[in-house]
Amino acid sequence: MHPVRWLRALARSLEARGARVFEHSRVVGPPAVEGDGVRVRTTAGAVWCDRAVVAVDGDLAALVPSARSVRPRRLNMLATAPLRRAVLPFPVYARYGHEYVHQTADGRIALGGFSDLDGDASWTARAEVSAPVQARLDRWLTDELRVDAPVTHRWAGVVGFAEDPLPRCGPVPGSAGRVLALGGYNGTGNVQAWVASRVVAELVVTGASASAGLYASVDA
Repeated sequence: MHPVRWLRALARSLEARGARVFEHSRVVGPPAVEGDGVRVRTTAGAVWCDRAVVAVDGDLAALVPSARSVRPRRLNMLATAPLRRAVLPFPVYARYGHEYVHQTADGRIALGGFSDLDGDASWTARAEVSAPVQARLDRWLTDELRVDAPVTHRWAGVVGFAEDPLPRCGPVPGSAGRVLALGGYNGTGNVQAWVASRVVAELVVTGASASAGLYASVDA
């Protein structure tokens, strides 16, 4: 799955159904229940709505303070120039998922992991690369994969780690069910977010979801 292409396809599908997408409207504070609705403050103004869903993972507690058990953590990755030879026929995990690598359709090696080497510095909402982690990724690339292609991209992404393995999903306490949140996937958002999103959608539309018990409450 190509995440950017998927996101753009999702946006097109939503707009075709009448939804409006506002980019570059950064939310600057927790949604506030006011009267019979919810007010969401952004850098460009305020939005009033009947319900608000906070669907962020990394720094969830910044918008949902009751989700303070979900902490932001940066994960490092790199990508090489395209290789002419096939190195990996499928994605590979190592050390129980600490490291992850796959070869893209154009031949690049995308490699991430070793965040445990980052120590306390990894617990941050700033998506800045870690020099020690990137150096270790370089060594793994050459020593384990025998790849000597130049590295063309380095980056870090911020994800949410809950204190227990269960993601958070459901109504935000004190919001009378008008604000819902989901996140804290512990690095498994590509799978868990699909299920959690359906749970929240069902809660918004019908008020109940048979799968709600799969996840921890937002303030757990």
